Amino acid sequence: MFGIIGVEGLRISCIIGDRSYEREKEQLIIVDLEVEVDLDRCLQSKEASDGVDYVKLAELCRQCAVNGKHRLLEELADEVLTKIVEAFSVRWARIKIKKPGALPSAKCASVELKRVPGEKTS
Repeated sequence: MFGIIGVEGLRISCIIGDRSYEREKEQLIIVDLEVEVDLDRCLQSKEASDGVDYVKLAELCRQCAVNGKHRLLEELADEVLTKIVEAFSVRWARIKIKKPGALPSAKCASVELKRVPGEKTS
């Protein structure tokens, strides 16, 4: 049986942005992440280690974000998805990253990407 495991509203403070003032202090980003996985093994064993652990997904997002090397939300989203498909057996992975402080006249700016293992990336 296939199912979706996800993390919604993961709040991370990090250095991200292309403008000089964005490189000076941490900003809040909010991450929504979903992966489609085969749940058969963990349903039979009833062990989280036999599935994709949402705690590990959240930690992977946090680790990628807090290194401060990303200027674009797109770069961060791409790195997270690349690491997910390399580390876990997923049918697909989707991430949406929101940056609430990006535009004064909008709730947030956002980027959403989806990756299917084996598909070419640019």
